[in-house]
Amino acid sequence: MATASRLPESHRVLQLESTEQPPQVKTVPTPQPGPGSAFVQVLAAAPMVPGCTAIGRVPAAGPDATTLAPGKLVLLECTIRGRDNGSAVMLSGIVQDFNDASAKLMHGEWRNSTYAQYCKFPLENCIPLNETRLLGDPSAGGLGYRVEDLMHIFRLLVPYGGSVAVRVALAMAAGRIIAMGRNEVALKQLRELDGRVSTVKITGDMEADAAALRTWGLADAFFDISPPMAAGSTHFRSGIAVLRNGGRISLMGGLPSDVSFAYEDFMVRGLSMKGTWMYTREQIDDFLRLVESGLLSLSKRGGLRVGATFGLEQWREAFEAAKVAQTDETVAILP
Repeated sequence: MATASRLPESHRVLQLESTEQPPQVKTVPTPQPGPGSAFVQVLAAAPMVPGCTAIGRVPAAGPDATTLAPGKLVLLECTIRGRDNGSAVMLSGIVQDFNDASAKLMHGEWRNSTYAQYCKFPLENCIPLNETRLLGDPSAGGLGYRVEDLMHIFRLLVPYGGSVAVRVALAMAAGRIIAMGRNEVALKQLRELDGRVSTVKITGDMEADAAALRTWGLADAFFDISPPMAAGSTHFRSGIAVLRNGGRISLMGGLPSDVSFAYEDFMVRGLSMKGTWMYTREQIDDFLRLVESGLLSLSKRGGLRVGATFGLEQWREAFEAAKVAQTDETVAILP
């Protein structure tokens, strides 16, 4: 562990003290690492989920750190599913609670966020990254990414964690993915990404959409990540209708209403349904191996781009840019 004298005495943070006042950039005492934590320099943070995720470098770790060495590039992720204490969103000065256990953590030890030059983070939520491979020169076997390119990881982890079909197709570099949607421009962009991706436009006619899906045969899995405004959409029944016997359904959307299905049909075909919240630590590790392999690109080659980067003082511009960002675009704050 690095000694406290080698750490800066103060640093700049974006702090929200009241929901009635906008955040302010302030200079505050630097947090000190202790047991179970790491002291991390924040290199890039995501406006997508405020103050929750970032890419950083570890100047010092707590005395009980065994594998997280100073200088290590890490992914900071506070929404990992499966912790006994539950999960919560960290936002400097303001806390969103999910249960009593997470409230205890977020009101106390882990109150502050990644909108800062430095932060203290739980050791188990600091995921080491292969810097040589990810940021290295392509001529030396690296992938040539910038730190801000790695912010795409947070956008892709949720669908990766929820979709068995997508994970298998990408990891095995085989199979076919059929995307359903109403935005023809977005569907066209998806088709252009990979020859294995096909699309079907949702028309509102369940039978017609199911017939269009059957053009490619029966499906092994149906992954739904619909937003709340998709309540009442017919695509849910269309997707289930084209599953083969033993097909799987993965639910990860935000529908606020009930969804009906044909009980007898579900039983006879032996379908299975599972809900997923975010992703597990194991899925993060699997996804990072996929990125490091080069099969999944975090650049224009993979249909992704960094729209803009902003300093800490430009937080307003960063939030506005994130609000209107396109589906292929990531916005980053570089403290």
